[in-house]
Amino acid sequence: MYIERQKLSTEDKERISFAASIFLIVIFVFLAFIFWNTQVLKNQHYKTLAMQNMVREVELKAPRGLIKDRNGIIVSENKLAFSLKLIREGVEDIKKTGLFAGIGGHSLETIKACEKAGLDPDFYMYTVNKVNYLSSDPEEIESFMEKIGKPWIGFKVLGAGRDKPRESFLHAFQRGADFICVGMFD
Repeated sequence: MYIERQKLSTEDKERISFAASIFLIVIFVFLAFIFWNTQVLKNQHYKTLAMQNMVREVELKAPRGLIKDRNGIIVSENKLAFSLKLIREGVEDIKKTGLFAGIGGHSLETIKACEKAGLDPDFYMYTVNKVNYLSSDPEEIESFMEKIGKPWIGFKVLGAGRDKPRESFLHAFQRGADFICVGMFD
C-alpha cells in the first residue's frame, strides 16, 4: 500500500546540492545588483525625491515691533513676506481628495497675497473683531472680502474674550462673514 521512497544516491544528492547552490547564488547576485542599482546608480534621484518630501521652504512672519535706538530712530522694522509655495500644494492636494480647501490668516495681506498668486481655495478664514485683536481695519476687511466673492469664516470673533458674544457675532456678520468660528478657553 505504501509507495516506497527511493533513496537518493550520493551523486544525485551532489547534483541537487549544486543546483540549489547555483539558484541561491543567482538570487543573491540579483539582489546585490538591485541594491547597488538603487544605492549607487540612482542615488541622486532618490535623494532628490526624499528632499522634496522632507524640505519645503516656508517663511513665517515674526512680528516683533519696531526697534529704535536711544534717539528714537528706527533701527529695525518688520517687513511682510509671504511664501505661498507650500499653501498652493496643500490646497491642490486637499481638493484632489474631494474635500473643501480653505486658507486662513491673521493678516489681510495673507489673503491678498493668495488672491494675487492665483490660489483657488473654496473659502477663507480671517480674524474679525471689534477690539482689533489680531485683526485689520473692519472696513478694509469688508470691502476686500466682498470683492473676491468667496465665502469666509470669521474667527477670533470675541477678541480673546475682550468683547461680548452677542455684539461680536453681530459685528462679524455685519462685516460680511458668512460663518463664524468661536472658541472659548475656560
